[in-house]
Amino acid sequence: MNSYLTGSVFEEEVCLALNSLRIGKLIIPRPIYSKELGKDTQTDALYITSHCLYAIEIKSARKLSGSIEDNRWWSSGVSNPKMICIMSPYLQNMAHILAMKLFLHKRGYDNVPFQNIIIVRDNAEVKTDCSAVHTINSFTRILAKEFRKNLAKPDIINIDEMCKIFM
Repeated sequence: MNSYLTGSVFEEEVCLALNSLRIGKLIIPRPIYSKELGKDTQTDALYITSHCLYAIEIKSARKLSGSIEDNRWWSSGVSNPKMICIMSPYLQNMAHILAMKLFLHKRGYDNVPFQNIIIVRDNAEVKTDCSAVHTINSFTRILAKEFRKNLAKPDIINIDEMCKIFM
């Protein structure tokens, strides 16, 4: 199976897992023009809850390594033993988040909380100091914990409104 097909199958897996939670809504947001980048930018997925927008970069690699501190380039491997250089998924997603924040600001929404999330396979070999990297299972546990923590707090995000804006 080629890496593109493998990636799209894994993206579908992630979408199914997140949709099953029913804590928020998962959407594939439309591309947003970034003046800073001079082109459209788009995160792989956006999970919208009543307290946070989770910008999700999905990596189907079996191996992923890189540092949040000083590394613009990470190593990624889909098939053993071949590794390739990819742009840091953390930095890549930060560019997506910045574009979405500016997009929201132009529409009168300020201070909308975002989380930068990179999801990898549950069996991926990951070597990083980046706390944004999660497996599907660890991220769904985090969402469930956040949901319980915010249950008694008033909603700060209208989920349906955000879906309309980004779709």
